Amino acid sequence: MDEARAREVLAAAGVLPGPASEARLLALGENAVFAAGDLAVKVGRDAELLGRARRELAVALWLEEAGVPAVRAAEPTALFVDGHPVTVWRRLPEPVRPTEPRDVAALLRLVHELALPLLLRAAAPRAARRCGTLAAPGGRRDRPRGRRVSA
Repeated sequence: MDEARAREVLAAAGVLPGPASEARLLALGENAVFAAGDLAVKVGRDAELLGRARRELAVALWLEEAGVPAVRAAEPTALFVDGHPVTVWRRLPEPVRPTEPRDVAALLRLVHELALPLLLRAAAPRAARRCGTLAAPGGRRDRPRGRRVSA
């Protein structure tokens, strides 16, 4: 998918307050990400990304309901436009300073204290197998156990 195709899908989605041609392209890769006003719109490169787009929205809603400061969905569902998933988000304000480890640590602490929602519990065993961790009761994961190598 190139920028022209992404803009065609963006225009067909009809989610922007103005013309798609005026949206600023922020990134082009697995998704094309456009900014327009207080919105950011992600256009996925192909239909295979629809499931991921839906999970991203589910996680965003979970974090919002839990009061975790994170990006918020502007629309609760993913659109499927001409074979491409489209999601609409609230843009974050411009940063006032570079992010520091302590900023991320505080957010990670909040997220790790949450119980895993039902929607994500089904995906936890697959993710645990991929990254070598086990899902524990209450949604928390055990730390991976490294192999000791004797000298």
